[in-house]
Amino acid sequence: AGMTSELLDRYQEGTWTPTIADSSKDGTGESQAYSVQLGNYTKIGRVVYASFSVTISDLGTLTTSQNVRVEGLPFTSKNVGNYSATFSVSQMDSAAITATSSPVGALTGNETGMQMFQFDQATGIAILTVAQLSVGGSIRASGFYII
Repeated sequence: AGMTSELLDRYQEGTWTPTIADSSKDGTGESQAYSVQLGNYTKIGRVVYASFSVTISDLGTLTTSQNVRVEGLPFTSKNVGNYSATFSVSQMDSAAITATSSPVGALTGNETGMQMFQFDQATGIAILTVAQLSVGGSIRASGFYII
């Protein structure tokens, strides 16, 4: 009772363009190229569900020793200390990781991009580096975060 249409005024759907970056967080300035760059989102209030698919056709001049980042999320995450949201990677092709490793994305506070990690059953969590990616490789992931 008493509900009005304003409840859906904070509902939004759209697209975004994911880019692969290194620790510099520059997803476009290092001559990267892609054969697939798809991102979708649904925002309900302060909660954003985002998914993406990216396939790399040229790594450009990304620094191989640096962390892999996925940049370009449609909204900046909540700016609060110790904030963290996790993105599940449903598929990662042509990456130099062990069969026992699971890739994952982590988004911290006040960011529009996430850092990629790999979790290994034996050794724990480690940073995913650009050197572990290859041309033709793809990443598909999704997750929720708060803005």
